[in-house]
Amino acid sequence: MQPKLLLTPGEKMDFFELWKFDSLIIQNFTAQFSEILPEDFIQKVLVEKLNTKLLVVGENFRYGFGARGDVSLLRTNANFETMTSPLLDSEGQSISSSRIRELIGRGDVARANELLGYSTFLNGRVVAGAGRGRQIGFPTLNLETDRECLPANGVYAGMAVLDGGNQYKAAVNLGINPSFHGTQFKIEVHLLDYDVKSTPRSVRLYFMKRLRDEMKFESVDRLKAQIDKDVQICGKLDMEIKLLKGP
Repeated sequence: MQPKLLLTPGEKMDFFELWKFDSLIIQNFTAQFSEILPEDFIQKVLVEKLNTKLLVVGENFRYGFGARGDVSLLRTNANFETMTSPLLDSEGQSISSSRIRELIGRGDVARANELLGYSTFLNGRVVAGAGRGRQIGFPTLNLETDRECLPANGVYAGMAVLDGGNQYKAAVNLGINPSFHGTQFKIEVHLLDYDVKSTPRSVRLYFMKRLRDEMKFESVDRLKAQIDKDVQICGKLDMEIKLLKGP
């Protein structure tokens, strides 16, 4: 099973633009490409296709069929110079995409944000919902997203940036709405201090802190009481979006 992507291809390209790269090459990882031997990758791709003169990779970079290639093999080729970037660590553990993916997957978005250096987010399209939030006094925006790596089901404090650029604190529920016997995964966002004049088309939602697990309540009144507590907690939190910055 392939690991879930932390960013969509479009989001990655947005990040690359911050660093003012002249060009970006995207290689589809086909079955045929995955079978290239390390030596052929160096000669056919790096030398012949890309005319590489300087290559910068992480010190644990692996490539070629079965990930058999390593940095020492790269350095045997005289056509280009190979430089390595040291691995970063935090609290004695290396910072890696797999570690960040694991933190997000269990809902520890605050720690994931620390390691990422920016606030983890998703880009969502606003879609029609069942209207239950409005019926109980907490209207929500329902989102669909292309993001693969999402926080664990539960309630989160976050910041929402609407397509017009305005920012709002948000109480976010990820899950299936067990109190209403739901079975379909939903992303529901309640905006604090939001005067609904028109429904936005899209939302960039930043996750700041996990508040609790998703729960099934015995009555609507108990659900409303808990949501009210969640919203109050969100309102009191000092939340600031941390963006990835260019050089």
